[in-house]
This record gives sequence, structure tokens and C-alpha cells, in this order.
Amino acid sequence: MKRLVGIALAGAAMVAPASAQDAPLPEGFTRVMIRPAPLFQTTALVCSAERAYVRDWQGHVMQWDGATWSALPDPPSEARGQAIWVGADGAVVIDANESLARWDGRAWETIAVDPWFRGQRGGLDLDAIGGRSVPWVLGRGAIGVPVEGTVRPFDVAGAWYPLSDVVVLASDRVLVASAAGVLRWDGRAWSTEATQLEGEVFDLLASAPNDVWALGVAGAAHFDGATWTRAAEGLDPSMLPRRVRGRTAHLGGASPDHVYVSTIDRVLRWSGERWVPVLDDSHRSGFGHGYGSICATSRHVLIEEGGHVLVRAR
Repeated sequence: MKRLVGIALAGAAMVAPASAQDAPLPEGFTRVMIRPAPLFQTTALVCSAERAYVRDWQGHVMQWDGATWSALPDPPSEARGQAIWVGADGAVVIDANESLARWDGRAWETIAVDPWFRGQRGGLDLDAIGGRSVPWVLGRGAIGVPVEGTVRPFDVAGAWYPLSDVVVLASDRVLVASAAGVLRWDGRAWSTEATQLEGEVFDLLASAPNDVWALGVAGAAHFDGATWTRAAEGLDPSMLPRRVRGRTAHLGGASPDHVYVSTIDRVLRWSGERWVPVLDDSHRSGFGHGYGSICATSRHVLIEEGGHVLVRAR
């Protein structure tokens, strides 16, 4: 959920300068620089099974193949924004000023977006892009999906709730993280999921309909297909501030064995019984605003951190 001009390309994975690594990383972690000067200012990180992608505010996109970072060609038109998504087919989608831009591995194409999703100062006012085979967008209290070439709002979730994440498990099972908790679309109407979490929920992670995680100001919870259960041990709500200027805690990785939570100053991993600290403030590079988005390929877990990515083998 989640900014400098530059065309410099990292031809190989580079490790941050020694001055940024005074505290050794825990065993298993490696810090990888996305791009040398100018430092890549990541706004979002996302993974497919084989690759990871980051973008910056200007619309530059970098991809990681498990060994090196390289740049995708720039979209043909202005691509300001902050969201990125990768589909099951490997297509990459970013918000690009007043439209979406889709990279199919060969070229960029433009996907029109209904004016509903435009902000007061121009550009799109999106909170997230999600989905599986097609991009679903969240913004201005609505969900949108492509209909005949244009992303259109198909429903406003009953109230003007700030929306922050979306998981599409099926056409009749869509979950949305919001200021009112987790909202569920069953193909006919919206309802509120009984997640055991009070207040705002800002991140979701799902591998299957019976394996869903939610993270909010009250902590974390897991859904096993029948029941939501709090996953509270080791994760105090004081670690999870409400959103400030778009930044908050993040949930990511790959369930069931590689589920992580990041905050500005720490990263925790779910052991199956409790949240265990794996990174703290002493492991930060000193760049950026703290630990950020988390995603997982089939081989690695990646954690965004101030122009770098912390990588751990699965």
C-alpha cells in the first residue's frame, strides 16, 4: 500500500556502503541496493513467483530476478503514482497519472480509469491495486475493475471509509481492508468480517480462501476458512500506529511459514505460535523512513528499506 528522476541502472546487485551496515544483519539476511546514485526512492514493492518489482513516484520500475536488479523501459507518458501490482500472468500494472499502465513483458499499454478515481489535484487518488488475473483498484471509497477497457467503480462500500488493501479470492469473495475493519463482498452485498480486530485494518495477505491474514491497529488475525483467530502473542498494538501520511505497518511474505510484519523500526516473523523479532532499528541502513512493504517470490522474502531491499531465502 505505499519518490527521483534518474535513469541509472544497477547492472548487478550491489550491497549498501559499509557506513550503512554498521550493525551486522541477522544470519540469513542480505541488504541489496536497488540502484546506485541516485538512490531509488521506492513507493511500493510487489512480487510474482519468480520476480520482485519496485517503483518510484515518477513511474520508473525496477525488476529483480533473484540475483540482479534491472530497469523496465519507462512508460511512454507521464507515470506519476505510488502503486504497483503484478498479475498471475506476470503482467505489471502501475498507476500512471490519470490512467493505469500495463507492462506485458514487451511493451506498455494504457488502461483508462474512470474520473471517479481522480484526486482533487489531478492524477489518480488510489489506495491500492490488487486482484489476481485483472487489476482491481481502491480509491475514494470505491472499488474499480476493468470493464470494456476502462476501470470503473462497481460499488461504493456502503460508506466513505478510507480503503487500504484488497484481496480477490473469487468473484464472490473479495476482502477489503478499511478504516471500518475488513469488508467482504459476496457478489451481492457488503458485510463486515468478524476478524476479532477492532478499528482500522490496513493490510491483508492471502494464499487461499482458507489462509488469510489481516493486520490493523489492534494487531493481527488469521482466517482458516471457518474462523478468525487473533495472533496476538509478541505483537503489541502499541507497535502499530494509525496511518500517518500514508505510512503504517505492513503485512507480507508467504503463508504459512513466512509471514512477516514490518513497522518503522522493527520486523517480526510469525513462528506459528507468536511474533518473533528478526530486525530492529539497529539494522536499518539510515536511508528512508524505516522498514516498508514485504513480499515473497518462490525463493525469497523481500523487505523494502530506504532505497534497499533486505532479502532472506525461504
